[in-house]
Amino acid sequence: NKRVVCGFIEPSYIAGFSGGRKMILPGVSSYRSITHNHFLTLTAGRKLGVLDGNPVHADMTEAALAVGVDFICDAVVNPDDSYAAIVCGELVRAHREGARRARQIYEHRVARKADIVICTSGGWPYDIDMVQAKKTLVPALECVREGGAVILLGECADGWGGEQPFRPLLESEDPQAIIAEMRRRLAEGDVGWHWAPCSTALLFSSVVHEKRAQLIVVSRLARDLEATFVA
Repeated sequence: NKRVVCGFIEPSYIAGFSGGRKMILPGVSSYRSITHNHFLTLTAGRKLGVLDGNPVHADMTEAALAVGVDFICDAVVNPDDSYAAIVCGELVRAHREGARRARQIYEHRVARKADIVICTSGGWPYDIDMVQAKKTLVPALECVREGGAVILLGECADGWGGEQPFRPLLESEDPQAIIAEMRRRLAEGDVGWHWAPCSTALLFSSVVHEKRAQLIVVSRLARDLEATFVA
């Protein structure tokens, strides 16, 4: 029997790039494996568009190699979801080639960080809920200066897309404590906290704590955010 995986490759805010090994982890992995992988978003090296030194990518690749993927076939997608290329072959080499081609499409160098960054995931269905809409904060974090402001636009017609455990976290007055609690759990091997480390709470906290920036969210969820540290 041969193990063949098919998918697509574009930048990923957790794994550097999607596709390839992701069809195994998280694609067909256990709850514990997925939550452990998500907790690795708290470690140094996890970065949008970066594979080398990215612990999330390394963990995914280790799992896929352990399973024994024989062949991958991935489409490198354009921003309009058409495909720019098809890469096939051995898991690591073919995926890295796909990531190289995706980088040529999506990479942009920021000459100077901005006082105010307005970001959006691109409208429906990419902002169908806050779990999806919040992903646009990842490139925004690369573009805003410390002490600036980030304005997130996301309709979120389907609401939060899952409210536990991050809704209570957002009502904390100390974003730093949210990140510290996640890192404590990772250090102690307590990875049963659902998918909190790649949740809305982590990204919202990163804007406010790590960048010391103001975060303003324009959304149907504005009333829900009144009790949080988000404007």
